[in-house]
Amino acid sequence: MEGDRKYRMGEPLQIGRMKVKNRIVFPPMNTNLTSEDGYVTPELEEYYLRRARGGAGMIVLEAATIDKDSRNHPGQPVFYDRKHVAAWARLVERIHRYDVKVSIELVHYGSEASIPPRESPSAVSKYKDNPGTVLTVRRIREIQEQFAFSATLAKKAGMDCVTLHACHGYLIAEFLSPVFNHRTDEYGGSFE
Repeated sequence: MEGDRKYRMGEPLQIGRMKVKNRIVFPPMNTNLTSEDGYVTPELEEYYLRRARGGAGMIVLEAATIDKDSRNHPGQPVFYDRKHVAAWARLVERIHRYDVKVSIELVHYGSEASIPPRESPSAVSKYKDNPGTVLTVRRIREIQEQFAFSATLAKKAGMDCVTLHACHGYLIAEFLSPVFNHRTDEYGGSFE
């Protein structure tokens, strides 16, 4: 039976139209190897190239912010402007030489950003004294457009797919959580 099939790590994996050479995925991990302003450095490139040479079928590049004002630390990777494409494209091209697929994790830190300003669905945050600005519907739609634009930039950089960072209490997770999301408009409330 199909459900009883045991998969081996070395077997290829088909995800939509993308074929990954094996089932080993290197997950996104914060390296602190970008420059102070979030740009790709030679050290970051070498870090990911070592993983590609190590046999991963796919590498998910660490969380890169889609908004210049949403940062978790000074060396946060950034991917919100056309000027970022060339450096990421060079890295992707080098990883692809090892027949490794590449994704990038796109993020907005919402009210959990270590570095203000913070934005949130409902002014709920671990930063009790400064939970951030409550997002207007207009701003939510701008952020949606920022995610879409960063995904477009990822495609231009040659990435095979994107990963949306929706955990750790960051913005997407905040909208999914009744702890953070107390809205009653179309971005909150009941499922109905």
